[in-house]
Amino acid sequence: MMENLLKQTAGLFDLVDLTLCSCLYNVCKDKQFVELKGSDFVDFLNLKDISAPIIIRDREKLRVCYLIYTVSQHLIKPSLGKMWVELMLEATNIEEEYYNSHYKDAELKTASVASKKFVRDIKNAIEMTKTINSST
Repeated sequence: MMENLLKQTAGLFDLVDLTLCSCLYNVCKDKQFVELKGSDFVDFLNLKDISAPIIIRDREKLRVCYLIYTVSQHLIKPSLGKMWVELMLEATNIEEEYYNSHYKDAELKTASVASKKFVRDIKNAIEMTKTINSST
């Protein structure tokens, strides 16, 4: 019930800063998702309707879990994090059990080179967002 309320409320305000969405899109573009337009990526992160279903590329589910986890830590309204994650998992068809077991795997010392680069790029996107937003 609360999740439905969050989806309805998402139509009234953004949950994820537009600058962050844009910076993250540049990291994820054509890598984690199949044919996802920038505007759909922004709407997807903000729990709004999008023009096409979200399709995770093969072998990218772990990095998408990390993306969801990281973005949940930077929502405009942090108190909505848990519900936002649940709705994102639903939108991406990722099982909660899988997410709970793997959302931080990309940060492990044993993570692949690609995952380590992804983590670095996500952190850089967050820092860039902070820099841009503090200068406006």
